[in-house]
This record gives sequence, C-alpha cells and structure tokens, in this order.
Amino acid sequence: MSNYTYIYNDTELLHSPGKTIYIKNEEVDGDVDFWYYNAFINNKSNHNVFIETGTHIGTGISTAFAAGFKKAYSIEINSEYYNISKEKWNHKSNVQLYLGDTKTELPKIMEVINEPVLFWLDAHIDDSSATYNELKIIKNHHIKTHTLLIDDINLYFNKNELIDNILKINPDYIIGYESTWRGNQEILTAKLKN
Repeated sequence: MSNYTYIYNDTELLHSPGKTIYIKNEEVDGDVDFWYYNAFINNKSNHNVFIETGTHIGTGISTAFAAGFKKAYSIEINSEYYNISKEKWNHKSNVQLYLGDTKTELPKIMEVINEPVLFWLDAHIDDSSATYNELKIIKNHHIKTHTLLIDDINLYFNKNELIDNILKINPDYIIGYESTWRGNQEILTAKLKN
C-alpha cells in the first residue's frame, strides 16, 4: 500500500451502509451505491463523460456507468486501490485509469476534454487541499460549463470558501446539494441551468 491513507479510522465508513440499487445496462449488471447513483442521475444532464478524482476501488465508475455515462476517467493516488480498479476495468476501452496525484494527472486528462463533463471530486485523503488544486485546474480549462460534484463537504470543507472557489470558474453556477447516507447536504453540486 502507498504512503497515503484515508483518514477514516473505521474502514466501514469507506462504504455506505448497504443501501444499493440494482442496475442492468450495457456497462453494469449489479448493485451500485444508491446515494451516489441518485446524485449522478440528478446532475448528469447531457454529459457523456465522467471524471473522478479518488477512484478508491472503482465503485464511482460503476455508478457512473449505471447512470448512463459513456466514458470515464479516474485518478487514484493509492497504488493498492489503483490496482484493484485496474483489475476490474482494464478490459474496458471507455475507462481510463491514472495512478498518481491529481495535481499532475488531472491536467493530462483535461488536455483531451473537448466537451462539458461531470466531475466527481472525491480525492481529499486527509484535507481539502487536493480539491482546491483540482478546482484551479478546472478553472484553467477552456470549457466553463462542466458540472461539479464534490463529496464529503461536511468533513473537509468550509462551504463558503469552497463556493467562492467554484464561482471563480463560472459565476453563473447554481450551487445545490445532494444527500448521502451520512446526511443531507453531503455532496455539493455546481451546474448551470438546464
């Protein structure tokens, strides 16, 4: 395992406590996380591309495909989790996995992005600094109409500071929230009106 560890002392907190939904489509045949599925469906709009920071074991990718995304990019800093995801997704040409820090890997992905995408920012290992760096990278991209979903906002973030950084990308973003098993307003959403 890499030198990076998740802050949770209880590894059960890395998984939602059993609330899943069964999905069968071209990419997925099985249970996916209920809460994240709802967040992805509610914010998918016409996006076909899903970009995730913090792959963990690949459940975000499964959930994105369950929600109807056609292509997924995902970055994981922990080599053990990256290898688990690679084993799961290596056979899929529409999944691109990156091992490393989002500071270096996200710019590589952004070079090939030529359409609005949905970002699932979930790479905050022990604080919010990775997410703020990711927002700077997104801000420097030529497309300003991406949809942003940021997980764990009550664990890591000052909401006002986070929103200020998001509005620097696009002042027309509408800020909203989605619930998870931990409670209401656990996922911050930033998107334009449909």
